[in-house]
Amino acid sequence: MEAFRKKGLWLKGNLHLHSTLSDGLKSPEELFKLYKAAGYDFLSLTDHWKLYPAGEEKGLLLIPGSELNSKGSSHHVVGLKLKDIPEVREGAPVYRYLIDNSEFAILAHPNWSILDINEVSTLKEMHALEVYNTGCEMEICKGYSEYFWDAALERGIRIFAVASDDAHERIYDYCKAFVMVKAKDKTESSIIQALKAGEFYSSNGPLFEDISLESGTITVKSALPCREIRFIAKGQRGKQEATRDNKGITEAVYKPETKIAYCRIELVDMTGNKAWSNPIWFM
Repeated sequence: MEAFRKKGLWLKGNLHLHSTLSDGLKSPEELFKLYKAAGYDFLSLTDHWKLYPAGEEKGLLLIPGSELNSKGSSHHVVGLKLKDIPEVREGAPVYRYLIDNSEFAILAHPNWSILDINEVSTLKEMHALEVYNTGCEMEICKGYSEYFWDAALERGIRIFAVASDDAHERIYDYCKAFVMVKAKDKTESSIIQALKAGEFYSSNGPLFEDISLESGTITVKSALPCREIRFIAKGQRGKQEATRDNKGITEAVYKPETKIAYCRIELVDMTGNKAWSNPIWFM
């Protein structure tokens, strides 16, 4: 994980949330105040078919974005630094438009959308998918999408994962999930560059302290005690380290016995919340 070796700033952000500009129940100004108080550094306000301008509000850097979906399509896609909003909402899938006209395209909530596992082919040109969505989990218990991410990775699709709130306040779904991005500085261009390079991890609670790779051995350190540290690799490979008492563990090591294509890491804290690394690619 180059993010842990590079110089720069760890910046906390949320890439998917809604306001009164579409179907959210809080105004943009209320959201900015909430997220700033919760320690976030940047946001993308992704109201449906709306584009909030770039800038800075209450100390939060704002990255323009929107969530689009075609009529009759189950694909919802978030685009960051989207150039503009298309006029036509029917016909060709919006993911094609967002791939071509945004700088970071994210497949939103595949579990909530009930996407068929064979639809992973649509991810080939996207940058990321939502591995966790707070609103979908709190509303109907379909916020976790590791199965969809793993299906894509198993098929050789190199894609990152983000955790987002998708906040609407149908329930209190604000300030829960986040991405931690290692950026050169707190600017829109540096954050987008780091996202596109995969120099970030995602979480709804735990924090990685370090991930290192040396002589084929992956060493993971957590900032706080965890119930489990998981290594997920292609096929029937991987490893789980779990606490044997209520004190938790803060470090785990994995040295694959045979060659593996990739490995991603999960932290599971003592309350069950998770953090997800992006894949480490070996071939």
